[in-house]
Amino acid sequence: RRYETRSFWDEWYKKQGDAGNVEWSGPVNDLVFNAITAVLERLPQSKEPLRVCELGCGCSHLAAMLRDFGVHVVGVDFSEEVINANKSRYPDIDWLCLDALQLASYFEANYFDAIVGKTLIDCFMTRTDAAGSIRQLMQQCHAVLKDHGCVMLLDKACAESIIGRGKTRQITVDMHKTMTFRVLHVQPRWAAAASECVPCQRQWELEIEPTLQKHFVVRPAAAGSGSLQVWSSDNVANVAGIETGDLVVGYRKSGFKDIRVGSAMETARAIRSSKKLTLLLERPAAGAARRK
Repeated sequence: RRYETRSFWDEWYKKQGDAGNVEWSGPVNDLVFNAITAVLERLPQSKEPLRVCELGCGCSHLAAMLRDFGVHVVGVDFSEEVINANKSRYPDIDWLCLDALQLASYFEANYFDAIVGKTLIDCFMTRTDAAGSIRQLMQQCHAVLKDHGCVMLLDKACAESIIGRGKTRQITVDMHKTMTFRVLHVQPRWAAAASECVPCQRQWELEIEPTLQKHFVVRPAAAGSGSLQVWSSDNVANVAGIETGDLVVGYRKSGFKDIRVGSAMETARAIRSSKKLTLLLERPAAGAARRK
């Protein structure tokens, strides 16, 4: 639980000495940076550079990389120790000492085009109020993003049962570690308000590697539905975001634009034979019937 306190992070960064030589959870490699910039390039462009917030930035080599990519970066962290160090290292970048759960108290609505958090959810998952604080975090991000904006998250923990939407895929960050890269685009504000009142199914895309296929078993769902149901799943599948009871609604093979839906047999064949595949998954709302 120590990760949720300012005092822990202030003390941790103070002990590191030269913050330029340390990066919490490891440096950003080309795969990670290319994934982030590919999303940024698909956002609407204007004469002004995109505004990007690195939330929970830490000592942040990523902010400098994004600056060099051509966007306006604001680094936000609640550790005063690391923010002061960042101001000395990168004085041309905007740095702000602020709790991630107070974004909307400082920034006006429609301020950012994108928000990036690297291992931010991992830190939130250590909190005693993890589920509630992560949902509050998503609300804060939504409040300051433009209507075309998005949130990008890179974490060891998938937190699918809490976040429940967005497009996810696994990225290899070093020889022995993969992390979940999630992209959430802004929902229309009327839809977001409605979702707080009406339970609904949650749907998202997940890019899977062949090695993940052996960690979950699917069977046809209800007759005529054209979907598969995850009949069993192990911890590896759960970490990636697949749980027993989820529905596999459709799939998209690597190199194709559209998702194919409506044929459970085709989807099952694609899962068995494709080297890389994106699944369209659906999780029943709380209270709906699910296989246990």
